[in-house]
Amino acid sequence: MVRYKARDGLQVPAFLTLPNTAQQKKLPTVVLLGPDEERRSAKWEWNAEVQFLASRGYAVLQPEPRGTKGYGSKHFQAGAGQAGRAAQNDIADAVKWAVAEGHTDPARVCIAGTGYGGYAAMMALLKHADSFKCGISWSGMTAYRNNPDDAGLKDIKRPVLLAYGTGDEAVSYKQGLAFYQALKAGNPQAEWLEYAPAVEDWTTQKNRIDLWRNIESFLARHIGAQ
Repeated sequence: MVRYKARDGLQVPAFLTLPNTAQQKKLPTVVLLGPDEERRSAKWEWNAEVQFLASRGYAVLQPEPRGTKGYGSKHFQAGAGQAGRAAQNDIADAVKWAVAEGHTDPARVCIAGTGYGGYAAMMALLKHADSFKCGISWSGMTAYRNNPDDAGLKDIKRPVLLAYGTGDEAVSYKQGLAFYQALKAGNPQAEWLEYAPAVEDWTTQKNRIDLWRNIESFLARHIGAQ
């Protein structure tokens, strides 16, 4: 666990996982975001997604932007009304910190998440495209509380991997498909995965395993660990 200084001086916590490789500097990095803007993205416990990425040679950076609970009232209250705004800047500033510390290769950074994390990943590609080579969203929100900035999401030009389930309850499949179709019209690097009934198929794990195989392939093409 680390803390870094955001552009306005706020100290922001983050978790950094490094792969068990000989090379420990200038690593390809995945910024991994959680499904809820108020819940921690990381904890001091096993995380299969983090370990999967680390085992493939990626550093995994999990910032806890302002508005996240569990880091004191000041940190939580600083996030009021800042989703997609100052909280979004915190995510970009985490990458700048990791680059400055020598952990991250600035030319090989991808951002990924589900739920709110998927929304924040897409916003990162729009607002801070210079910091991210690609983005991944599975069952990600396509809008957030009528944020006027959401309309710009169709202008993303970076490679994107989207995954939605036909029976997803948290995020509408129709919304996800409409977002993909609008994005694809101006971005030939937008990719689509469709699952039934849901992406997170916890009963059989089949869909979840297929998703992460596709994520592995997508990352290898765009920020490859080798």
